[in-house]
This record gives sequence, structure tokens and C-alpha cells, in this order.
Amino acid sequence: MKSRMQGPVLRWLGASLLAMAMLAGCGGGSGNDGSAVTPPAAVVPQPAILFAGAVSAAAEGADAIGTMGAPIELDASGSKDSDGNTLTFAWSIVSKPADSALKLDAASAAKLSFQADVLGTYVFKLRLANSKGGSVDKNVTVLVNNRVPNAVVVVNATFTAQPVVKPAMAISVGSGIVLDATGSTDADGDKVTTTWELMQKPSGSASVLYAAGQTARFSPDVLGLYIVRARGADGKGAYAETVYQFDANNSLPTGVIQGTVAVVSRNNQTVPVGQPVVTSGILSYDEGGAKLTYAWTVDSRPAGSVATLGAATAAIPSFTPDVAGAYVLSLTVSNGRQTAVAYLKLNAVTSTSSVLALPFKPLDIRYSVATDRLIAITAEPNAMKVINPVDGAITSIDLPTTVKAFNLSPDGKLAGVLHDGVVSLVDLVAGTVLKSTGTGGTQTEVFVTNDGVVFLSGQTLSSSARPAVAVINARTGQALPALDFGAGGGFYGVLRGAFAVSKSKVFLAPAGSSSLSYFTFDPQTNAILTSGNVYSDYYMTSPFFLSPKEDLLFSANGSYFNTETLKYVGHFILGNGNSGQSNTMLSMSYSPTTAEVLLMESSLEYVSSGYDTTYQTSYKKYSGELLFPAGSVSLPVIGGEASYGLGVFHTSAGESLAVVQTGGAQKGYARAKYYLVYR
Repeated sequence: MKSRMQGPVLRWLGASLLAMAMLAGCGGGSGNDGSAVTPPAAVVPQPAILFAGAVSAAAEGADAIGTMGAPIELDASGSKDSDGNTLTFAWSIVSKPADSALKLDAASAAKLSFQADVLGTYVFKLRLANSKGGSVDKNVTVLVNNRVPNAVVVVNATFTAQPVVKPAMAISVGSGIVLDATGSTDADGDKVTTTWELMQKPSGSASVLYAAGQTARFSPDVLGLYIVRARGADGKGAYAETVYQFDANNSLPTGVIQGTVAVVSRNNQTVPVGQPVVTSGILSYDEGGAKLTYAWTVDSRPAGSVATLGAATAAIPSFTPDVAGAYVLSLTVSNGRQTAVAYLKLNAVTSTSSVLALPFKPLDIRYSVATDRLIAITAEPNAMKVINPVDGAITSIDLPTTVKAFNLSPDGKLAGVLHDGVVSLVDLVAGTVLKSTGTGGTQTEVFVTNDGVVFLSGQTLSSSARPAVAVINARTGQALPALDFGAGGGFYGVLRGAFAVSKSKVFLAPAGSSSLSYFTFDPQTNAILTSGNVYSDYYMTSPFFLSPKEDLLFSANGSYFNTETLKYVGHFILGNGNSGQSNTMLSMSYSPTTAEVLLMESSLEYVSSGYDTTYQTSYKKYSGELLFPAGSVSLPVIGGEASYGLGVFHTSAGESLAVVQTGGAQKGYARAKYYLVYR
């Protein structure tokens, strides 16, 4: 367990109080009538308290939710004094649960660290004083209603020469190591999510740890020590860690002439639990033409799995995973004198899913990881729907007119909704439209900050209307300094884009263009600082998507770029539609929790009345830092009908969430029904 977790940080600022006597007139220390002048009162300092460690967002009447058994920190070092006077700090306990024996250490330091010893409500008081005698008290409440989870990790290892399974061991270079944390538990019954990190590897190693939910795998490629860390977290700020060491102290023989070669088709795939695996060793061969024998075995499996291999001595085996997690199957082929081994790495995902019927047609969809809510736009009537994927609760917010575009604030509490010539600011927590303001143009894209400031760009009726970027305080309707057209950056026509919050940078481009415009702004004043235009060797097509670290910008044509330099980094291989044209990325989600990308494609196909967007019956998965293909996931059959994907997302815990339709694959299908599929 780390002594401190860099968790969500919440800030509460105390009000600035200023009491000062005014001089009645001139004359130094007395008034015109000779009476004494009251000296200035001491300026009261401004307390600022940061919460860090095992805490999560404020709720249930408390300033923060904490975890028992994990460190919680109250940090007042950001407090200020307007005159720059020296500050002193005094912490005390106002109240605590009846059975708590908590006592404070270092109660006069700026930072107070403690560990709750029982569940309940803790109230602390900070007295902040300056050297001039001014002081102020600030109370904060921490509700501790959660315990640290107990992370359990089962380690399975397979060797190229002779596969074995044992908890902690010396391993050989080239072996396949599978780690499984599906048996992790939490004292409160909360769901435990595991994240993995390859903390150390020998110099010269290019090994990469591939994580897929509760399982992870890697293969040592050079001699030396490999250290893997598993962190189990319960989604409420509590976590536990286990570190495992693998000593690769043996190398496999080299320089051996192989007359027999083992080949496994589709040797890295993802399938739902309960679905048969499609694979084959039929491509294996012997250079001398000798007849081969086949022997399939299950080298590693998740805890609790009892799945068996059928046709284990045939070229094509039968195997159906019965538990979610990572499996490794090996194929040994022999010509009677020599043997060779190949491996199938299999990731089985849960086949059960919760299906929620949506009583509306979703026209545009976003997911807020910050609040774990799906946000959808619908017409007839014009409204915004806020959906809890866990219990299916839907909140409806009426909108004044049809919607051209919308986006969420980084904290997920606000939505900027763009109509034709009007922008609305929506409070998603209160479920109401705060204000609608005229934009002075026919903009096509909107982005909103946590403060409710919106940035608008693009034009429907004019390719070069002014301003290039309009800035409005959507809470008050006040227009802020804009970016004028011609100031640099292009900003022509119908634009769509992405907002990199950590960089205070917005990317915009028209569809099918090799030109991308951008601007940066000051997050404190919202003033636009820089703007520019970049021409790329690769086309950039909206919609755009960002990686969790916001270091990669993904284009709908599959190419992705560095957000700092906008240089090409890589490309997803997309499928082709019936017309032979390449598909486009309809929806993409990149989860740091599971280190995976979910990618949903669509194509443009000709139907009886013309071209229409056509949806797919599955979505693709990619995993690891280098985004290697990790198979595909089929969408479920609902009510006897195939379902087609409209959007795919990750929850904050890394669970997959898809919005689908049944009745037909085309976007314009009039009798389609819509569902939320939660795995």
C-alpha cells in the first residue's frame, strides 16, 4: 500500500473577508474634529484546503468521501494572505465517530494527514492566522464509508520448452507470463478493478505488458529481473497493491535447425465467454514432408475455469472459455523426431450484458467518465437525456430548439449545446437549462469549460465569417474577446473538433481535409493565446478523439497524431464496406483503467433511396501502449434481431458500454429500436 494516493483533488476556497476603518480626512492620526482615528483592522487570510489521498468527490452532505485504512490528506498550503503576511496553521478535531480513537499528529503544519480507524463522519477545523493578528476558521467534513479492498492475484506461467504453473518462480526468456486478478475481493462488496504496470525490466528489453481488465500478460525477451505491479481499486478511492518479481535466468537453445514448424492461426484473439474459439494448426508443416501429429493443451487459465479441450489431437481443436480472463493454449506438432510449439493467447470477456431499452432515438451521444453518465440528444421533442447505465434511470432536460452540436465540460457537470445561432448552457446535475444566448453566427462546433465559458467555431452559411472563434460566458451571456478571422489558423466552413483540456488546446478541421486548425487559450482568463494551421500528409476526418493522456489525436479515417507536434504516429486498419470504400471510425473510447481502445466503425452504402450510413454488428479492441489488435466483440442479439452499433464507451471502472439499434443496419431506418448494452 502506498502511503499516499494521487486521487481526485477537490478544492474549497474560503471567502475573503476584509475589515478596514477608513480615514475621515487628512491630518495624520486624527480627524478634523481632533478625535482619534481607528487603526486599520487586521486583514483576514483566505483559507484554501485541498483533499488528496484515498478520497473521492463530495457527496452525501460531506466535503469529501474517504476510505478507512488508507491515508487521507488535508492540505492548506495553498492558503493566501492578501498582504503576504506569514501564515500559521492549527488543526483540531471537531467531531468523530463514537468508537474512533483518532488523534492528530503535526496539527500545526500546513498539511494534515490521518487514517480513519472506524467508519463514520469526521469533522476537522482549521484555524488560519497571519502575523498581523487576523484569523479565520474553516470546518471540513470527511465521510468515511469505505474500506480498502483485498487484492488477490493468481500468477500462471507457461514455458516454451515445458509449460508450468506456479505462483512465483524463475522463468525462461521467451516464456509467456499470464497474471490473473479475477479473484480479488473487497470488504464492502464493492467491485474491484485491477490495473497493471511493468515497473522494471532489464536493460535492452522491449517487453510490453498487455492488460485486459483483470488479467495481464507479457513475455520476457532478455535475461534479468522483471517486476510487475497489480493495483486493485474499488472505485471509491481505496486501493491495494501487490508487486511480483520474475527472474528470467535461463535462455532457450538457439541455432537449432528446425525441420518442423508449428503455426496457430488467429493466435491472439478476444471472444465472449461461452463462444467457441475459432483456431487451427493446419498451417503447421515439416520441411521434409513428414506427417505431423498434433497435441493441444491449456497452459494457463483464469481462476475457476474448468473448460476442457476437445479434439486435442486434431489440427482443429474445440475449446470454449467458461470464465472471463486470459487463457494460453499451446499446440505441439511432431514429425516423430522433432517437435515444435506455438501458442494461442486468448482473452475471454463476459458474455452476459445488461440491455436497457431506450424510449427515444439518440441523435448524438457522449459519455461523461467523471459522472459515469451517458448523455444523448433526441428530437420530437428536443431534449437532452442523462442516463445512469447501472440502474437505467433517465433524466430528461427540455431544450429550446434543434441541436447542431454539443459537448460536455471536463468535470461532466455542464453541457454546451449549439443550436442554429444560439448556444445553451445546461446544468446536468440540476437537470436544467441555465441560459440560452445568441451567438451572432451559424457556428458548427462548441466546447465548454467547467466555468461555463464556450468556444464556438465553424460556419454553416459562410466559409469565412467573422469571428473565427467566438468566446461567450454562457452563464451570463457576455461576449468575451474573440479570435478574428485572418488572425491565423484557417477555420473555414463546417468544422468539428476535439478539446484537449490538459493543454487548453482545441483542434478543428472540416471533413475530408488534410488541414487542421488549432488554438490555445489561458484557462484562467479564457483569452485566446495562439492559433495556427497545420497541413498534414495524411487526411484528417471528423469526428476526432483523444487519448486519456491527451497526447494522441485520433482521426475518423484511422490515423492518429501527436497533439504537441501534430506529426503522424500510427494508423488503425479499418474494414471496407460493400461499395469497396474504407470504413470510418464512428465511435472510439480509450480507457486508462483497462489500457484498451474500443473502436466502432461505419460505412457509407447505397440503399434504395440513396447513400446512407451503415452500422456494424461488432466493434474492435486494441490493447497496450502500442495499440496492438486484440480481437473484436460481437454485439448481442436482442429480441431475436441483430443489433448494430451507434456508439461505444468505457465507464470509469473500464466496463464497456454500447448504444445499439435493431431492425436494420442503416441510420435512416424508420422502424429502428434503440438499446443500451452494458457489459
